Amino acid sequence: MIQVLRLTTGEEIIGEVSVDDDSGYVIKKPALLGMMQSEEGTPNMVLQKYLPHSEQGEDITLRINSSHVMFSFEPLGEILNHYNSILGSGIITPPKGKGIV
Repeated sequence: MIQVLRLTTGEEIIGEVSVDDDSGYVIKKPALLGMMQSEEGTPNMVLQKYLPHSEQGEDITLRINSSHVMFSFEPLGEILNHYNSILGSGIITPPKGKGIV
């Protein structure tokens, strides 16, 4: 399942998340969620490949100890669609209702 993890460092990582046997999180195809201002000064959400300099590229898998995760949640449809179009399955899901613009 695609989820967002908020780490104790303040980073938000999105990816295919599962829980391993040691109570840690395994994240396939991770990306960083962040905010960036447009030239007009409006905030925009951006996705950045996590560890883009890795030889594994997009297919990297991380294990994060649960002590470094503050919480997790399912992303809004717009974020999920953007992630899927860049790193995920390519499947676009229909909107569930109101979301961010």
